[in-house]
Amino acid sequence: MTERPRLEGHINMHGRLVARKISSDGTDAVRVADDQGQSVAADLSPDGQAHYEVSGKSRQNEDGVLGVCQILAQRLRRDDNRIGEPRRAMGPERGIDCEIPMCRELLQIQVTRPATPAFWQKLNIAATAERIISFTEAGDDLVALVEAKANKTSCCDRARIVLVLDATETAVHSMPSVAQAVVEHRGGDIARYGFKAVWIVGPTDDLVFRIDQASG
Repeated sequence: MTERPRLEGHINMHGRLVARKISSDGTDAVRVADDQGQSVAADLSPDGQAHYEVSGKSRQNEDGVLGVCQILAQRLRRDDNRIGEPRRAMGPERGIDCEIPMCRELLQIQVTRPATPAFWQKLNIAATAERIISFTEAGDDLVALVEAKANKTSCCDRARIVLVLDATETAVHSMPSVAQAVVEHRGGDIARYGFKAVWIVGPTDDLVFRIDQASG
């Protein structure tokens, strides 16, 4: 008997509806709609091809980073229920977008988004943009993003920064198979950049993965 695709749905505190379909053949699909009129479609096929499309208003500058940090905090609470609520960083500019209180420390979060500048530019102009990439290219996007941030950040600063790759709009990048492949093949390389931690954060806390750890 053929196994039916598994459907999951989430309505979270940010006014966002997220639906996910997982099939036994390796297909993975995510659909997102929010109360600001933005919609996201992301699909990963068994042959390793990934497609994502964003329609509606693109986030500008630091819009939405607090929501991204809230999703990360939800994931962290699975391991430690003492994780507090994220808050915007205060004081002089120091490259920190949010802070997440823990029991004995304050996580300092820097948020950045995957995808090429041309993708976001097209979304701003046409209110819709899509991209078709291979499974491997999706992982390469994440590694390149970490490298770019490392090149702009001193070693001392990297040691105290939790780098968050925001895939709430490009959910392909946060699909488990993509994150797992990055960890298996490039996790050690990412760890050597010296950030306190590197997380990929998708539309829900089920699509949040730490990727700066060598597999095994």
